[in-house]
Amino acid sequence: MRKLFRNSYALLFIVALTYFIAGCSGGQSEQTSDSNTESARKASSSKVNPALVGEATDIEWTDANTGFTKSSESGKPMMAFYTTSWCSWCKKMRKETFTDQGVVDKLNSSFVPVIVNGEGANKVNFQGQEMTEREFTKAMQVRGFPTTVFFDSKGEIILGQPGFLKPDQLGLLLGYIGDGAYKEQKFEDYMKQQQG
Repeated sequence: MRKLFRNSYALLFIVALTYFIAGCSGGQSEQTSDSNTESARKASSSKVNPALVGEATDIEWTDANTGFTKSSESGKPMMAFYTTSWCSWCKKMRKETFTDQGVVDKLNSSFVPVIVNGEGANKVNFQGQEMTEREFTKAMQVRGFPTTVFFDSKGEIILGQPGFLKPDQLGLLLGYIGDGAYKEQKFEDYMKQQQG
């Protein structure tokens, strides 16, 4: 009798899990179909995977190669967002941080925004070396996702920040880099100046 109940519970659990998974994936595809279409349209001119853009469609994302070229030509710093398709904190950052209008405006006006697939196979040419996005991620010493790395227009790393960033946190970093304050003062001093 106990064995029958155990089997029944196991079967009930499997059925519930199946419905849960089917419901999540079905609902998600309906809710994100418009944003995925928009992502695909904006990403079509570069090698950016629309699934990695998610809800952050108002940002003019590009791939690393195009980003380094645009940064060099424009003199703007480049912000590279290292992500993966499975990273829940990356999705949260795309949904909450990269949809904040202040962040969107600052990124599009003062930066070259780049998405790097930390597990990707697309080729990146960095400082005379060709490597995959996965190898480029490792070369930048990215150890977890999400990670945000800022480069100057010569392709030199300014700073990297691992982890999820709220809009105000990223906004502070964008101001620090975009205004050129990083050339003259430490971030802690800049942060105190902005807050007080």
